[in-house]
Order: sequence, then C-alpha cells, then structure tokens
Amino acid sequence: MDKRKVFFGFIKGDWTGEVVRQLKMALEEWYQKIPSHRALVVLINLLYIHEIYSVRWDKENHHSDFSRQAALIHSLYHCVVMLVSRPFCYYSPIGNLRPEQEERHSTALSQCARSIKACAEILKVELQRGLSNHSNMINVSLVCGGTLAILLYVLQRRMIDSGRGKTLIRDYEIEKTGIFISDLSDAVEVCMEVLTQTKSVWEYAEEVM
Repeated sequence: MDKRKVFFGFIKGDWTGEVVRQLKMALEEWYQKIPSHRALVVLINLLYIHEIYSVRWDKENHHSDFSRQAALIHSLYHCVVMLVSRPFCYYSPIGNLRPEQEERHSTALSQCARSIKACAEILKVELQRGLSNHSNMINVSLVCGGTLAILLYVLQRRMIDSGRGKTLIRDYEIEKTGIFISDLSDAVEVCMEVLTQTKSVWEYAEEVM
C-alpha cells in the first residue's frame, strides 16, 4: 500500500485492515520460504558424509548449530507477528466495535496468544540446552512479557464487563484457541528465567526485572 495515499486521504474506508492484511501475507510468505532442511557435509575417514538437518523449529532437533538457527528464525517470526497484531488488542466495551473491528480484535488476541506460547516453548528448550544469541532471547522475552500484560488487561476488563469478575482469569480460554491464561502465565516464568540467566550480559536487567 502506498503510504502517501493514506496520509493524504486518498484511501477511504478501513485502510488499517488492508495494511494488516498485507503485512500478514508478507509474513506468511516469508515463513513458507524457510527451508525445510539444510545439508551439512562432514569429512569422516576421507569420506564425505551428507547429514540433513532442518532449520524449521523442532524441539527434537539436537544439532546445536541448526537448532539454534531454527530457534532464532522462529522466535523472531513470532515476535514480528505479535508486533503486527498487538495494536489491535485494545479494550473496548462490549458492543462498541463494528463487525470487522471485532473480527480483527479477536484474530489479534488469538495470534498473540499463539505466538507467546510458541516463543515460550522455544525459550524452554533453549534454556535446557544452554542459551545462545542472548540479545535475541532477551528481546523475545520482553516482547512476550509486554504482549501478555496487554492481553491480561483486555481479558480482565472483558470478564468484569460480563459480570464474572477476575476470579477465573487463569481458566479463561483465549478466543477458542485452546490456550488458557494459565498456559501463558507459565510462559512468563520461562521468560523471567531467560532474563535471570542473561543478567550478566545485559546492563539494564535489574531495572527491568
């Protein structure tokens, strides 16, 4: 989309929805182009041995280099998904959104929930194997934590509006995704552990934590 046309008012209607749609299409296209495997050639006893490893995320991939590359690629992907979706995870009283806004809002909540859970699974495996690429792991943890704080606020306000209060917040299912707030609360613990282990290489760790 030509941003100049947007700023000068030449594009009418729900242009934000079109921008998000195009961003998601670009993300999905990029994701599908992640190679399903890479070949590693090893010389053993004067014989070249081809070993195939995937750079798509798989917690069963135990090759240190390829699993770390996969962790980096996929955690960054999910971070970008959250950054694209997060602006639409706002609170609005029930009935105040138009149908297209409600659909975008619901989609944003579910996508952020899935991405938080996916990142937490990646971070958990990385913690078990020994953290690498500290700057990325710190960034992923902070983005997940910030996004989860927004989701909790929105969902708590929803529960209050519906008369259910906050008491059942841990058992609240997010937009029929099969992901509950309790699942994402567990993700916070993983993110905090990453930040704790990276304090020695992060100047402002104490202030943030």
